[in-house]
Amino acid sequence: MMRSIAAALVVSIAAASAVGAQPANDLRDFRVGMIAADIKSDIYESLTCQEAPETTLATWADFGRCPKTADGLHAVGFRYRDDPVLGAVSEDGQGTKVAGQPVVLALLIDDAGVLAGLYIQTDPSVRLFTRRRADIFALQAMARYGEEGWACAKSAPTAHAQPIGETFVNDECRKTANGRDYVVDRMLFRDPDRPLKEFVSKATVTILRAKS
Repeated sequence: MMRSIAAALVVSIAAASAVGAQPANDLRDFRVGMIAADIKSDIYESLTCQEAPETTLATWADFGRCPKTADGLHAVGFRYRDDPVLGAVSEDGQGTKVAGQPVVLALLIDDAGVLAGLYIQTDPSVRLFTRRRADIFALQAMARYGEEGWACAKSAPTAHAQPIGETFVNDECRKTANGRDYVVDRMLFRDPDRPLKEFVSKATVTILRAKS
């Protein structure tokens, strides 16, 4: 199942020569270790500080205006610019998506202006039909960056995190490979005190330059 899911992600991001092979880039034009100022600017827009959304940036080189995260990095959020040609005939050219899933993105840049990581989260503002599949994105990411070597911690249900029917997922998976630390969180559950339509279906992917 994970291999078939991986195929969709490979098409959306970039082709890898084999399952588990490190792609040339981590996502689209982005590769950990590259100089942030060298990133193309004409296909990305709405650059903002993730830690201070009211602060907008003109270029990637303005990353230093953003406050640092707990990891000591400057997080710059952004969006894909809609493709005027593809967007006219397909939803694939509209919105910020990875593997067909609407996402919120940020680049994590160190003080030297080097891309030290990426943050990808499924977009919580999408319609119910799309949001209910958001947790699957975590499986896509794990397949994309190599199925082997993940260590997963599975949380148990709590008073405010209960199964949806018989399904409950609240996992954090980690691994270090290819000079990167990968963290993938996958959530699918409901709060019994909230309407069912407000269920949690979410995935986050963090890729950081390995610490060791």
